[in-house]
Order: sequence, then structure tokens, then C-alpha cells
Amino acid sequence: MLIEYKVEYKDFLSGASTEQRKIIRNLVNTFNREASLLRIIRLAADAVKSGRGVFSEDGFGITLCENKNDFYAVTAGPRSKLIASKYQMCRYLEEAVDAGMEDLDIVEKNFERYVEKSISEYKKDPVL
Repeated sequence: MLIEYKVEYKDFLSGASTEQRKIIRNLVNTFNREASLLRIIRLAADAVKSGRGVFSEDGFGITLCENKNDFYAVTAGPRSKLIASKYQMCRYLEEAVDAGMEDLDIVEKNFERYVEKSISEYKKDPVL
């Protein structure tokens, strides 16, 4: 019987190659960028839902957002950046598996969501 285990992040970094560290850094940066973009989109959506009609993504400037048309116009940039970010995340997760990092939680938990196939399926046929 095989005992499955998760590689702890700190333990992994102590023995990681430069390439593996770069991949982890790219994954974390991309996750943070996605979170920031989603926050902006949610703020605009809340402004429309609440009837306030305005929102501030930075706490200073106020943006008019009274209806769905305003919402789509205001969030066009963040939504297109979010799509690009998801493609980047897919690429970084594939690079992580190719570099032998499939046991890391950050890779394991997000691979199927972004790449749309399991790690084992990807390893059998890495080319789409």
C-alpha cells in the first residue's frame, strides 16, 4: 500500500532548483494578480446590485456604475486581464508538473481547474 503525502512548501523550497523557485514565484504572483482583478470586478458588481451606482477600486476615485452596461464598460479591462491571467496560470501549472512539482498543494489543488484535465491525464499526453 502506498502512503500518499503532501510535500510541505518550506521543505520543498529548501531543496528546490532555481527553475522550480521561479515557477513557484510566477504561480504566487499570478494568483495575487487574479485576486486583485476579481476584487475590482466584485466591487463594480456590488455597486450595481446595491443601487449605489458608484464604486472606488482604490479608495480615492469614484467610478459611475449604475447598470449592467456601466458594469461591462468599467470592468472590460480587468476582465480581459483576468482571462489572460488564467492562461498564464495554466502554463505555469503545466511547467510545475513538468518540473516534478505535482505534489505541491498549490499545484495539485489548482491544476484541474485551470488546465481542465487531471495531472495523470496531462502526464500521459502533455500536448493538447
